[in-house]
Amino acid sequence: MKFTYGLVTALLVAATGAYIPPEDLEDGIYLVGRGTGDSAKFRRDFGAPVRIGDIVKPNDARGFFPNTTSPQESSVERRDDFIHHERKHYCEDYNTMTLADYTIAMNSFTTRCENQKVPARSKSGAICNGSQGILFAKAGSAIVYHCNVSCQQQNCGGGHISPFESWADKTCGRLKGAWFYSSWDFTMGRSTWGSEFCGKTI
Repeated sequence: MKFTYGLVTALLVAATGAYIPPEDLEDGIYLVGRGTGDSAKFRRDFGAPVRIGDIVKPNDARGFFPNTTSPQESSVERRDDFIHHERKHYCEDYNTMTLADYTIAMNSFTTRCENQKVPARSKSGAICNGSQGILFAKAGSAIVYHCNVSCQQQNCGGGHISPFESWADKTCGRLKGAWFYSSWDFTMGRSTWGSEFCGKTI
């Protein structure tokens, strides 16, 4: 079953240049890619998502993480610095997430991103131009993700989350899908579940 999924995923990635997760994936936090010291199974199934954590579902998710959807004044400078490193961005006007699912997905992603290393991009020989390492959180109909565009394992970068969310809300609209490609060699994004993400050529 996993072999079949891996083969189908590889074909879809080759055709679309983006990652397409299994439709029936349970809510949770996942890694995709080859990380240093990972098990042989993880290294073999590059495209298969590996569950590394549960989603955070407090009674009041917004109150539990007050910074997530309510940017404070100090976030303006961080957002401006974040924007300064833009290579490209895209607004998904056709994708609107539900508030409840998005809040849980973002909160879950935030808690894991702070201390999570994201696998390096795969290589074709000596050239680093293959599938990207990915960290993502899925909650219901919403997904939040970090794509590693570099040839080296990298930290997820929790300090980028608030500036990204502030930028996405202002540029693309609240609860709208969006991604931001940074000169720091990563892409951060949010979307509705079922969408493709982390394209090989941004």
